[in-house]
Amino acid sequence: MPIHPAGILFLRTTVGVVLFVLIAVAWVLGLVDVLVKRSDLNRGQKAAWVLIIVLLPLIGTFAYFIRRPTLEDEREKIIASRTGRGY
Repeated sequence: MPIHPAGILFLRTTVGVVLFVLIAVAWVLGLVDVLVKRSDLNRGQKAAWVLIIVLLPLIGTFAYFIRRPTLEDEREKIIASRTGRGY
């Protein structure tokens, strides 16, 4: 049974839409993370990351999440700041 060209187009379109939505969600999450959750970055660092993520959406977002500290590192910094110990 041959595959109808419309079926291939539907599959390509569906896969493309799903990939686009996943990339868009990661992009928005990256921007929100930089602007809201990263209190350890100063204004200049936040501005630089926002520019990188906006100008290079796929590569910039990927690079941000690779360079971002792990949750364990964040937790240790928060605990150290609350107990008055330096990190």
